[in-house]
Amino acid sequence: MTNSRCPSEDSFDKRVAVIGGTPLVKMSQALGPFRSLANRTAARIVLPQAHRVFARGKETESHLASLGLRNVSPAADLAFILNDRVPLPDVPAGVLPDGEAEGTLIGVCPSEVLDRACAARGTDLAGVLAAALDALVEETGGRVAIVAHSLLEPEKSSHTNDYRICVRVRDRMARSDRASLVLADLSPSELRAVISRCDCLVAARFHSMISALCVGVPPVVLAWSHKYREVMSDFGLERFVIEREEISAARIVEGVRAALAERESIRRLIGNAFDAVAASARSQIDDAAGLLSKTRARKGAGAVARRLYARFYENIFLSARIGYASDPAVRARAASGGLVTALLAEEIRSGRAAGAVAARADVENGELSLRTVRCSTPDEVASCSTSVYSDFNHAKGVLAVLERGGGPYAIVALPCQWRALNLALEKRPDLRSGVGLRIGLWCGHATDKKLIEDFLTGRGVRLADARALWYRRGLWRGETVVELRNGDERRIPFATGYGLLQNLYVDCKTRCFTCPDHFALGADVSFGDAWLAELRRSPVKHSIALALTRRGAEALDALEAGGAAYLEEIEPVVAVEAQKRAVVWHTFGAAGRERIAPLFGLALPSRARVRPRWNDYCSALLILGAYRAYGSPLRPLLMKLPWPLSYPYMLLQKALLNF
Repeated sequence: MTNSRCPSEDSFDKRVAVIGGTPLVKMSQALGPFRSLANRTAARIVLPQAHRVFARGKETESHLASLGLRNVSPAADLAFILNDRVPLPDVPAGVLPDGEAEGTLIGVCPSEVLDRACAARGTDLAGVLAAALDALVEETGGRVAIVAHSLLEPEKSSHTNDYRICVRVRDRMARSDRASLVLADLSPSELRAVISRCDCLVAARFHSMISALCVGVPPVVLAWSHKYREVMSDFGLERFVIEREEISAARIVEGVRAALAERESIRRLIGNAFDAVAASARSQIDDAAGLLSKTRARKGAGAVARRLYARFYENIFLSARIGYASDPAVRARAASGGLVTALLAEEIRSGRAAGAVAARADVENGELSLRTVRCSTPDEVASCSTSVYSDFNHAKGVLAVLERGGGPYAIVALPCQWRALNLALEKRPDLRSGVGLRIGLWCGHATDKKLIEDFLTGRGVRLADARALWYRRGLWRGETVVELRNGDERRIPFATGYGLLQNLYVDCKTRCFTCPDHFALGADVSFGDAWLAELRRSPVKHSIALALTRRGAEALDALEAGGAAYLEEIEPVVAVEAQKRAVVWHTFGAAGRERIAPLFGLALPSRARVRPRWNDYCSALLILGAYRAYGSPLRPLLMKLPWPLSYPYMLLQKALLNF
């Protein structure tokens, strides 16, 4: 549907895309008026199904509004950013007329489309252009370059082939000795480079007009559609547009004469408006790039997850969403989808929070330092973007920040830390004003710092040689990454490295063995990994967000509306599906460990609200057995075991937590 006279060739491709389930983005183009029944019907069927329809100009917006579309956004033509990142090439040798530097060079880009439209009205476009160019050669003493901006084989008759109209214009000129034909097969960038050498361009081809604007060459435009005037008006140059009904040699000469005389002021007008126009064009790429990187996750859950949800979480989760940070740089540093980093940055940028409080792992003087940090800017937030799996008293650090005043702060903490913080805030109402959005991180368990230190030592990594540590980074299970002082990196697969020891519950803090809270229910909003099978090979790591209060739901709305994240609403039960084993660990599994803990010399607090099943006793034996073994004199030997020997033990233990 490129114009009102071309009903369905373009719309057929769109229907195929929509029927095949491919998201459709209609890039900026002049559309309408939809006068014919076929064209209007095709538009009503196809365009509402597009993710976005970008309208080029106010008149196109008006035509689309007549269809009742709600997916329309204004945007400038993509040709404005053709050379956004790549400079113009040189003009190929021999393309421009000899003696180009001698006086004024007037370019002209005739159009077969305009020629046919003029012929229908009894106007001889080739004759009009020839007469105008002859007069301009006499007046300026300059030269003319007649450029075929749309070119096919010479013998081919097509509305996209300007070869014939260019030749006819040159042949009709009395001063053809001062005119040269540019009929070479040039790329769009090379054509733009040719236009950049002109002092003025008579443009009948739409994109030749855009090229002139991009390189600051004053255009005099011969228009057959509203699209020309709309673009020129963005630059305040609509008076240099000659409508089809007004085309004459005298009007063209008058326009070129004025454009040459006002060349510098026209260039200033173009320069003043260009950045905004280019940004408008670029918005289409940003929109499409975001859509391309989206991976839709399923919206359902299995029977086990639904039973767990109904028993423990129904009417607790307000809503759930799945997604990831829109900034690839944020995702690259994150252990998961980067949503927490994006949310903290958005809270600060919007002014809803004066800063953020989070945990961070630093390597200092050859030692791993775990600390609570206050971040005032999005860049400072980025330094806390990796998960910290080692235990330390983060709640105490948060209270210390609150006691220093300021805020409100968006605060990130684990479930047990929020439990402690909320109790402390009940006793210290003077600190509550410093608490902004409460953000929780889903937590299976915490481990002693000694585990990561021993693991790295066993892999030949000395903290004395390290500059930075990421417990987990990358797609799916990811990697443990250590950045060394010499600039090298050590990357160790998480699933068969530190993550394996984590999943064996080596050095697990004993309070975690009976912790009932996986989803940080004391927070406003909480986040965790989307361990869904269909996302295993996704090119983007996903996170799930749970809104636990109205404030948390509003924060997620603002995060998505601000464009900092791509989020899709899902059933809350999908969060349980994605964390099924962890949910069993915190409920039935906790009850089993509590019952048999005395067999391993442990006294665990009684928090269980359920009765353990046979598989919970079995998993408890495996978990507490490994915990004790790795805490015994056997530890050095066990830490050296090749991962294929301990991995089956972990798989059996996890299988028992799967139902």
